[in-house]
Amino acid sequence: MEDEKLNMCTPVKCEGQVENWLNKLLRTSRVSLHICIRNAYHQIMDPTCDLIEFFTTQLAQIGIIGLQIIWTMDATAALKEAKAEPKVMMKTNKHFLDILNLLINETTRDLSSVQRTKFETLITIM
Repeated sequence: MEDEKLNMCTPVKCEGQVENWLNKLLRTSRVSLHICIRNAYHQIMDPTCDLIEFFTTQLAQIGIIGLQIIWTMDATAALKEAKAEPKVMMKTNKHFLDILNLLINETTRDLSSVQRTKFETLITIM
């Protein structure tokens, strides 16, 4: 998404042969993205995590990954418990609807175009 920046874990100098520094830039960006995703995972696993703050502060793609992690973990847990606990699917569905409504409510606020697009994308994916 435009206006979003991934902070590199180490700076890369654009000097010497183009192929060399471009490859170093690619490796560094991959490592930086991996660090960003790992940090987001730990943040989203914290039971006290404020989802709106998480989605607001993260890069759009990291927010999508976070939403997918939540959905996958909760859906998997519900499916595993479904035989023993028949109402778990309804509870999980309510939880997903609560997240969806939280995202929808956020779009009623005064948001920048980038933030609005981010939340609309999360709603579509949810």
